[in-house]
Amino acid sequence: MLQSALLRDHADALKRLSGVSREPAVAARLQELADELRIMISVAEISNLAAGAPSPLGALGPTPPARPRRRRARKGRHGSHAAA
Repeated sequence: MLQSALLRDHADALKRLSGVSREPAVAARLQELADELRIMISVAEISNLAAGAPSPLGALGPTPPARPRRRRARKGRHGSHAAA
């Protein structure tokens, strides 16, 4: 799952929790946290889009450098058995 989509799911969970809370102060604070999280997600997506990131819905912030892939040795190609 994309990181921003996961964070959006967390914001939705906070909003649902605020709806079932019996304490009005707790419900208000959870709603506020959900709103702030949604704003941060939107700002991160817009900044990725402005920076020319290939996927604005991808990771929030700079992407880590790609690691080179290691190749596996093929069996039988350079084995210990000499050709007769």
